[in-house]
Amino acid sequence: MFDYLLDNMSEGVVRDGVARAREIGLQEEPSVAGKTLGTGYEVLAEDTVPFCIWIVARHPDNYEDALWSTVSALGDRDTTCAIVGSIVAISAGENSIPSAWLIAREPLSVMQ
Repeated sequence: MFDYLLDNMSEGVVRDGVARAREIGLQEEPSVAGKTLGTGYEVLAEDTVPFCIWIVARHPDNYEDALWSTVSALGDRDTTCAIVGSIVAISAGENSIPSAWLIAREPLSVMQ
């Protein structure tokens, strides 16, 4: 995944962060990756996207584990979880979202 992204990203600080994320072992704790990559405290793409990509690479098929790993690193958790959750839900499918979470969510309005 990292190679694909890096091959298709423009040069810049976000790409540099994704390159750093590729070097962090997926067995590392999210807090270690977050300290290196950022977790959204700066409210900038370069401070959120690399960490989110690292989490997705670590948990591409497990929505719940991906979100718990994301929040464990602290930072701007609503933003990082929104990014991670969106990507993992697309890659793993809606069935990867725990049914109890779906039941407990706010109702979604139907767009016409």
